Amino acid sequence: MQQVCIRSYQPSDQKQIETIFQSGMMSYIDEPIVSTSTTADRRLLSFMEEYLSSSLADDLRNIEQVYDLQNKPQSHQRKGHFFIAFVESNPEEVLGMVALQFKSDSRAELRRMSVHPDKRGKGVGSCLIRALETFAKQQGFSTIELSTGSMMLSAIDFYTKRHQYVEVDRVSMRPKTWEDDFHDSLPKQWKNLSYVLLEKKLK
Repeated sequence: MQQVCIRSYQPSDQKQIETIFQSGMMSYIDEPIVSTSTTADRRLLSFMEEYLSSSLADDLRNIEQVYDLQNKPQSHQRKGHFFIAFVESNPEEVLGMVALQFKSDSRAELRRMSVHPDKRGKGVGSCLIRALETFAKQQGFSTIELSTGSMMLSAIDFYTKRHQYVEVDRVSMRPKTWEDDFHDSLPKQWKNLSYVLLEKKLK
């Protein structure tokens, strides 16, 4: 693959961003779960669909405002950003994305990291992380935080083993409607579902 480049989000990216995010999240559900029709499988699929819907409404359909791309915020001097990975020969094709959101004068949050399924394992994610961390340092942030689902084992490994993020806590995200018998029927990686909170001190 050609050298990966990084640019800012533009509105014409919107459809590709939504497709990549949705395919990335759904990849954490094993194919047998998606294709079968047991009550447990349908509920797990419904949980993922609800999460995707809320994510789109929360920020992914309001990127320019949420991530400070329009004007410098009135409430703070430091800014977030939304990064797009591409190759020079086709700058309109989105290979991956990641966002940085202002949290406080010293902290920012890494959000919405996702790479096109066909481009994984080619260094796209690492290029995005490096661009985000460089920008964060320029903005004066000293710590980057993020949260990811405990079932996202490959994502956790990517952050902790390849980019030196450290786990600081876990917070249950198991829906109250998941009875014990339903919980026990889930695949191993979906048991004890929680948000894994990670952070990294910038040097």
